[in-house]
Amino acid sequence: MQWTSVNDELPEVGFWYLVVCHDGGIPLTVVAFFDSANEEDETVWVGWGVDLESVTHWMPLPNPPEA
Repeated sequence: MQWTSVNDELPEVGFWYLVVCHDGGIPLTVVAFFDSANEEDETVWVGWGVDLESVTHWMPLPNPPEA
Protein backbone atom coordinates (compact mmCIF):
# COMPACT_ATOMS: atom_id res chain seq x y z
CA MET A 1 0.00 0.00 0.00
CA GLN A 2 1.07 3.54 -0.70
CA TRP A 3 0.42 6.76 1.17
CA THR A 4 -1.77 9.26 -0.71
CA SER A 5 -1.43 12.99 -0.13
CA VAL A 6 -4.67 14.79 0.76
CA ASN A 7 -3.54 17.41 -1.79
CA ASP A 8 -3.68 14.79 -4.55
CA GLU A 9 -6.83 12.84 -3.65
CA LEU A 10 -9.29 12.36 -0.81
CA PRO A 11 -10.58 8.91 0.17
CA GLU A 12 -14.10 7.56 -0.11
CA VAL A 13 -16.47 8.85 2.60
CA GLY A 14 -17.71 6.41 5.22
CA PHE A 15 -14.62 4.30 5.90
CA TRP A 16 -11.73 4.09 8.38
CA TYR A 17 -8.20 4.95 7.18
CA LEU A 18 -4.65 5.08 8.44
CA VAL A 19 -3.67 8.77 8.41
CA VAL A 20 -0.58 10.87 9.08
CA CYS A 21 -1.10 14.09 11.05
CA HIS A 22 1.68 16.65 10.86
CA ASP A 23 1.29 20.11 12.36
CA GLY A 24 4.96 21.02 12.53
CA GLY A 25 5.86 18.68 15.37
CA ILE A 26 6.42 14.95 15.23
CA PRO A 27 4.21 13.29 12.58
CA LEU A 28 1.63 10.95 14.13
CA THR A 29 0.08 7.93 12.43
CA VAL A 30 -3.45 7.24 13.66
CA VAL A 31 -6.69 5.61 12.54
CA ALA A 32 -9.46 8.04 11.52
CA PHE A 33 -12.90 7.93 9.93
CA PHE A 34 -13.54 10.06 6.83
CA ASP A 35 -17.10 11.36 6.98
CA SER A 36 -19.50 13.83 5.43
CA ALA A 37 -19.79 16.92 7.62
CA ASN A 38 -23.00 18.42 6.28
CA GLU A 39 -25.42 18.62 3.36
CA GLU A 40 -22.98 20.76 1.32
CA ASP A 41 -20.77 17.65 0.86
CA GLU A 42 -17.99 19.03 3.03
CA THR A 43 -15.91 16.26 4.57
CA VAL A 44 -14.05 15.85 7.84
CA TRP A 45 -11.70 13.40 9.52
CA VAL A 46 -13.16 11.98 12.73
CA GLY A 47 -11.05 10.41 15.48
CA TRP A 48 -9.87 10.78 19.04
CA GLY A 49 -6.91 12.34 20.79
CA VAL A 50 -5.22 14.12 17.88
CA ASP A 51 -5.78 17.24 15.76
CA LEU A 52 -7.21 15.75 12.59
CA GLU A 53 -7.19 19.12 10.81
CA SER A 54 -3.50 18.45 10.15
CA VAL A 55 -3.93 15.21 8.15
CA THR A 56 -1.40 15.20 5.32
CA HIS A 57 -1.59 11.61 4.00
CA TRP A 58 -3.92 8.61 4.13
CA MET A 59 -4.10 4.95 3.11
CA PRO A 60 -6.67 2.17 3.44
CA LEU A 61 -6.40 -0.01 6.52
CA PRO A 62 -4.70 -3.35 5.88
CA ASN A 63 -6.75 -6.53 6.11
CA PRO A 64 -6.77 -8.07 9.59
CA PRO A 65 -4.71 -11.21 10.14
CA GLU A 66 -6.41 -14.52 9.55
CA ALA A 67 -7.13 -16.50 12.72
